[in-house]
Amino acid sequence: MSKGYSFLDQISDAKETWRIRVRICRMWKAVNKRSGNNFISLDMIFIDEKECNEESELIPMHAFEFATYDCINNRLNDNSYLTDMIGKLTAVGPIEQVHFHNGSTNIRNLQILLPEDKELKISLWDESAETITENDFKEDEGPYIIIVTSTTVKAFQGKLNLNTTSATKIYVNLDIAEVSELIDRYKVAEDEYDNVVRSIPAHDKKPKFESELILQTTMSLAEIKALEWVEGVKERFFTCHADIVNIETKFGWNYISCQLCKRKVKQ
Repeated sequence: MSKGYSFLDQISDAKETWRIRVRICRMWKAVNKRSGNNFISLDMIFIDEKECNEESELIPMHAFEFATYDCINNRLNDNSYLTDMIGKLTAVGPIEQVHFHNGSTNIRNLQILLPEDKELKISLWDESAETITENDFKEDEGPYIIIVTSTTVKAFQGKLNLNTTSATKIYVNLDIAEVSELIDRYKVAEDEYDNVVRSIPAHDKKPKFESELILQTTMSLAEIKALEWVEGVKERFFTCHADIVNIETKFGWNYISCQLCKRKVKQ
């Protein structure tokens, strides 16, 4: 407090107003993709001077919390955490379209080698799919160290899959210590690691539906119940992994329904 402002780790609910001195390292518009990208809020990540190293008094340009493979695995289907990852880019796929019941969106898949030598797929959705291209990595053999922030963790075909969100930022060979260490590691061990970024073949031209839809629409029962009703939207589809604990038989097992709306026909 001697400088006339507080550090971020000093902020509490003891009072309502605080003076801080920070750098905004990331800023994004949070939107609800399940209701037509409706705007929710303008979100930011702050860094203060406590993050300065001994050689400089400047507030760092970037701040990340890189997750290990075990941490990523523990966050499977837990959307309360957004995951930052760092790894060596090994393959890039083309932009493809995924079709939903109310429209379509772009997707580009990446293959990443984590520092623990575990491979992981990342799906870049919407605008994120256009931030990098296959041609960006053809002139130089690499290695290319990629950082993808604020992702959610899903599983696809039995393997972990990271998915971008509206908060995601993507950096390639960013000038920070963690990236430099990995570049040196892979350059020294060129015989062990292939630093060429390869192309992921496109899927067949048939539109993707259910398999890719699961990645975007897996929700818990609590999340489904908490959804806001959107005027004009008559039906919405979600994937929910749950255990059946009881079967209600009070109203019988079947009824005569209307062939059009499938509702029960009353006499």
